[in-house]
Amino acid sequence: MLKERKNLTEIMSGMEEEFRKRGQSYATQLNNLCQCQQVIRFHEERDVEYLSNELIAEYIQTLHERRIDGRIGKRTYQSQLRQIRLLVEYNDTGKLSWKNTQAGSTYEIPPTYTAIADSYLAASEYHPNTQNDARWVTHKYFVWLSETGYDDLSNVDTKAVQQFMVYCSKSMAPSSMHDVKLHLRKLYDYLSASELSDIPYKELLSFRVNRESKIYPCVPKEELAAMFGAIDRDTKRGKRDYAILLLGAVTGLRAIDVANLKLGDINWVRGEIKLVQAKTETTVVLPLTQDVGEAVKEYILKARPKTETQNIFLRINAPHSELKSAETISDIYNDWRRATGLSRSRRFHSLRRTLGTLMVTSGTPVTTVAQVLGQRDVNSTKQYISLDSKHLKLCALSFDGITPRGGNANEYI
Repeated sequence: MLKERKNLTEIMSGMEEEFRKRGQSYATQLNNLCQCQQVIRFHEERDVEYLSNELIAEYIQTLHERRIDGRIGKRTYQSQLRQIRLLVEYNDTGKLSWKNTQAGSTYEIPPTYTAIADSYLAASEYHPNTQNDARWVTHKYFVWLSETGYDDLSNVDTKAVQQFMVYCSKSMAPSSMHDVKLHLRKLYDYLSASELSDIPYKELLSFRVNRESKIYPCVPKEELAAMFGAIDRDTKRGKRDYAILLLGAVTGLRAIDVANLKLGDINWVRGEIKLVQAKTETTVVLPLTQDVGEAVKEYILKARPKTETQNIFLRINAPHSELKSAETISDIYNDWRRATGLSRSRRFHSLRRTLGTLMVTSGTPVTTVAQVLGQRDVNSTKQYISLDSKHLKLCALSFDGITPRGGNANEYI
């Protein structure tokens, strides 16, 4: 017997019921249904009554194009793809298995803990990247509690927290353990303030986790020259991308700050750029060098679409909206690296790292570098010292007069 197909209206009703049974908050349900409705509307505009694989593929292609040209950010793109997968699954099976979870977590949280997790994450004011880390730890912890026999928080004690940390330490690197400890403590800060838990957790989660400090390379001058040389500055895209990349290389601005840069952030009379950084929420004032100023002016006057949008850098094709995210800036950077025949292994942030390293190697005080890069903690700037091999050699100690254990080293030369 053939299974009766559901029309678009029936699919939407079924999805709404699945979201409700999942225990999602009203706001989450509304957001998910709105994204599903976009797919449904795409079908209705083409007079199609049932979900079509061909139209799904066409819709995904439009999403991909919007992602590439900066109309939507990475997070929106991935969220929309996730809802499409759910729509297709419900259309095929009549139910949802919930194998796909939110970004930042691959753990399906038990229903008994869903409301607590949603409330905690909604109450937090994390940066989006930190929000994903917090979600990952929260979901992992609640899944572990459920699988270990703790159906709710009433019986969870300090011993359970200790066992969870030991469980994580068996498979995680120190950097991951640092995140687990950090976000588990913040979770219990919330649980304690909400009177959902009264266990003495602060001392238990106060230990220090030492993480490895990686030395990230900067971009060689030859690669920078090749990349800038490959940009066709006679085209609208070339003028825009040249200004974006030069801003990164000369000022060290983060990708998100380049994307958010407004017309009013540049004082052409005083020759400076003044903005509030997205990551640190602190104000930074940078000199508008002649080369950067000329590149930005060339783009604004000869290539920038005429629009009311205050963001300096806009999409090339209509609608001429702002670039949505830092990922879009990184895509522009990697597009030109690829056009030059270079690998995609480096990020736009490499330009910032390169500037910091060049300033340190030229003798600029670390405190000054920190101010230029807008870093609140000077320790964040000290990483650039590790790449200053010239001055590090001056710190090397001589081995004269030192005899290694086991005999004279000269015997082995």
